[in-house]
Amino acid sequence: MPILTAAEKERMSKSVQWVGGWTQKSYLANDMASDSGWLGIANKDTEQRLAPQKTGNPFFVFSGALIEGSQSAKQIIFGTRYLFSSSGYLTRYRIKTKIGHQYSVFLINDPNGSAAVSELLSFTGAINGWEELGIEDKIITPGVEFDLMVRTSVEDLTPTTFNGQWDYSTPKDPSAPANGEIIHADNQSTELLINKTDDNATDRGAELLALNNGDKIDISDVSWTVQSVTDSGGYVTISVTPATQSSSQGIKDFTFSTTTATAIGYDKETAYYSGNANVRGMYIADGVYGDIVPSDDAYGVDIEVQNATISDDWDIVTSTQAGSTSSSKYYGYVTQADTLDIPDTFTSIGIFDKSVPNGSYVVGYSLTYTLNSTSNALVHRFALNDGTWEQFRREAKDTDDRYTIDYLFPMEVTNGSLKFALEAKKEGAANTLDIQFSNIMIDQKV
Repeated sequence: MPILTAAEKERMSKSVQWVGGWTQKSYLANDMASDSGWLGIANKDTEQRLAPQKTGNPFFVFSGALIEGSQSAKQIIFGTRYLFSSSGYLTRYRIKTKIGHQYSVFLINDPNGSAAVSELLSFTGAINGWEELGIEDKIITPGVEFDLMVRTSVEDLTPTTFNGQWDYSTPKDPSAPANGEIIHADNQSTELLINKTDDNATDRGAELLALNNGDKIDISDVSWTVQSVTDSGGYVTISVTPATQSSSQGIKDFTFSTTTATAIGYDKETAYYSGNANVRGMYIADGVYGDIVPSDDAYGVDIEVQNATISDDWDIVTSTQAGSTSSSKYYGYVTQADTLDIPDTFTSIGIFDKSVPNGSYVVGYSLTYTLNSTSNALVHRFALNDGTWEQFRREAKDTDDRYTIDYLFPMEVTNGSLKFALEAKKEGAANTLDIQFSNIMIDQKV
């Protein structure tokens, strides 16, 4: 859990003042404003702009001359790794395509850390050339690293197939499948766990283990491409793309297709990024993403960027554009209203306890309360994942004032769940403490 400094605790004890939309004027420390989709709190007295400002003209990172090539394979994965050394906007990207080739585009945030994968789109190439794809502008800050990757293949019209029935299940967490069962868990949707015995009590282990990268698995509403196959004893673990679950559970007919290697086209310029440590090429044929060794070579993936400036005088609370190459993947909150006449012992005023995707989060809470005292205080505390309580005291100033408290901080979730407990009490037994609203907010950024 985050360790709060004395300065942070002191700042937390002071009310944030909402001042509305940003205009050109002076702001005081702890003023909260909004600006072009950005919500921020001033960390000092300032006149600087809250929202980042674009500078210069947008430009594509790659400006060389790619050379066409081909390789006999079931699938090819190629792309580019980017490390931003200064702030800038990601405005669009482009893929060098071939007519009739199938493409799936992926974004991997923090590839040397959490490696959070986002699937952007899949399509069939309609031109021999650059296919430009627009996105909502995203601000990227210094130190952010991501991979823009493409998996491409050519459809095999006469694959070798086998069929079978399994009981398809999508629980929250993965577990070993029973005979006749396939587990496709919410928290591990990139893997199918397939029991070697199908629903008709037939041993399909040898057939499942014979599958390779680029082979296909199909049911009525989803088509997966095999990325890796692992013998897990009584079942087979198959890594697949896309990380999409079927819309229904139960007994389903599965078709497994073994495809034949064919000539797949791609584009490359050797050593184009030589000497540029912030941009690296990525390529592998009939392999997995995790085995790719970045190189100086450029491939048919590119991004358009535009430089930007960001003020250090504002702490960003949230944004429609903020922070990394993706907007929020998970958002959750808990609101508790009218917790009245709270005693002088700690009382729960909210708890968030749910399974959430691993990644980087902004976590926080807010309180609205009244306390009819000028000498005693509201005492409140929070704990993450049943850990140490962080406790704070806020003294009342007037008996009939209504107060607010707001606090947000970043944290990493690594075990697929998050518990946030919030409690409060009054300091003096004779006073009346009413909390009109308490909110806990969980906002994933990566």
